[in-house]
Amino acid sequence: MVARSVLYSELWHADDVSEVLNGVDSEFQLWSVAGLVGDWLAVISYQESLIMSVRPDLCASLTLWGGTPTTILRRLDVKAGGSTDATPPT
Repeated sequence: MVARSVLYSELWHADDVSEVLNGVDSEFQLWSVAGLVGDWLAVISYQESLIMSVRPDLCASLTLWGGTPTTILRRLDVKAGGSTDATPPT
């Protein structure tokens, strides 16, 4: 939420949430944006691996980065079959 607020307010000037962001340390804002960008890279890596498995002629090899195609699944704690460790609300 902090990262999206920073992006929309500070970078794209699409939303003025400066009152909210004034209460959040600037270092934490930066860490939030970095985490969001890392998540985007992890999603792209996962999508790239899917494309590679379906159409290897379009994607002959994975782009090198600090994670793996399953990084986003581990980060979100998604298990095989789409389940998570969290119990659903009752």
